[in-house]
Order: sequence, then structure tokens, then C-alpha cells
Amino acid sequence: SPNESLHVYNAAANVLANFESGDAKAFISFKDNSTTNTDTVFLGADGDNMAFYAGSASAERMRIDSSGNVGIGTSSPTQKLHISDSAPFARLESTSISYNGFTTKNDSGNFYFGIDDSGGNFYGSPYARAIYADGAYPVTFYTNAAERMRIDSSGNLLVGTSSVNGVNGATISSNGNITLNTSTTSGGEYITFRING
Repeated sequence: SPNESLHVYNAAANVLANFESGDAKAFISFKDNSTTNTDTVFLGADGDNMAFYAGSASAERMRIDSSGNVGIGTSSPTQKLHISDSAPFARLESTSISYNGFTTKNDSGNFYFGIDDSGGNFYGSPYARAIYADGAYPVTFYTNAAERMRIDSSGNLLVGTSSVNGVNGATISSNGNITLNTSTTSGGEYITFRING
């Protein structure tokens, strides 16, 4: 009882159909009936990789290699997702006022980068552009492969140093220390900031 132009069924088989070419590539092509659009979409195998072509058989748009890496704009992906272009962007767009963003996770907890919703229901502030981390670990900032600044798990802002000098506050270290919220200072010259006496 076929219900499509081609209907293949075998209850006992894991592979229902096999397409094989005499060279390294075997593709299936798809085309709509538009009279103004001559583009064709190809899906098939390129060696041990699954390749996706759009426009022509020479315009590869994406592939999944034999290691499971996904490449967009590259035929040699080196990570689970590898995007290559002259000006690449990755875009997440919410179609409502809900929060969205990127997240990364390991056994130490979660790290988020995103936008909160109108009620601040995820990061805690309405429409906040947020860098959010759970777990008692610092958020660190690097340039030229060296740490330049960190926010530690207690909320202290540290610039040029990885440890707090004195009580909770902010420590800036460069040829001596400038420490806010404490009377502890060191170095040849220092600046002290005071509030409420």
C-alpha cells in the first residue's frame, strides 16, 4: 500500500535503501517545481562524510564528518561545531520576550551568556545582558594569553592580581597595590578611596 511516489519498507532491515556510486561520492538531489529557481539541493556521502550541497553539486554548505563533527563553511571541521566564513556570526533569536543565550557546562557547574526576559526570570534582572556563572569559581578575562582581570566567587574585582589584598573589595595591582574597602596598602605610592568617613 504505497502512499508516496516511492515507499520502501522492510520490518527486518536497518538499511532500507542503498545508493552507491563508482567514485567517492553518492548523492540524492532535490528540486522544487519553480520555473525561476534552477537551484538543486544535494544530500549524500563524500567518502566517510555526510555532505549537504545547495545551489549546485560544487557548493557544499555543511557536512558531518566520520567523527561526528559538524562543519559549516569548512569541509574539515576540527570541533563538534566548526563555522568558517570571512565574517562569521552565530545568532540566537527569540521570537518572544523570553530569555536566550549560550551555555557551557562541566562538573563544576554552568556558565551562561545571554539576555534575560522581561521579568528577569532567568538571570535576575529584566532584559539584562548577562554573564552568569553558578558554582564558587571566578570569572576571568584574558588578553595575549595572560589573565588581566577576574571577578572572584565573592564578587571581588581583581585587576593585575588573582588574590584579594585585605578585606572584600577591589584590588588593582601594578607596581604596588591599590585596595578599595580596606586600609591596607603597599608600594611606594598609593591612592586611597573613602566613603562615609
